[in-house]
Amino acid sequence: VDEKMNCAYAQQDYKAFLETDLEFHQGIARCSQNTVILSMMQTISSLMRHVSGSGMVNAQQLKESEEEHSRIYDCILKHDGKGAAEAMKYHLERAAGRYNYRSEKKAAVHRVWTATNDVRSVIGCEMT
Repeated sequence: VDEKMNCAYAQQDYKAFLETDLEFHQGIARCSQNTVILSMMQTISSLMRHVSGSGMVNAQQLKESEEEHSRIYDCILKHDGKGAAEAMKYHLERAAGRYNYRSEKKAAVHRVWTATNDVRSVIGCEMT
């Protein structure tokens, strides 16, 4: 998987990178023998394909993700559980940020909707 990911990164092949990214995470989930994590990874795979298919990946994000995956993989090869856990936590936090920028507008709309509901509930009006 690491070799396929490096190749996809070198070719800037976003689709191949995403598929290898998902394979990487699913492989780690399988090795953990944690059925909850594996189930979650399988569930979000289609969402990730949709998100990345909608232009949420660019060259900088690809570079960052590849570097983060390499750190995780290196820690796993060294049997450094603590380092792998820290690298994975960092990667997931960064990934959330990378995919969050598109949802900022949605969040703003949601905040306005929520504020409107709050105001209407205070003055006794119901949202329809």
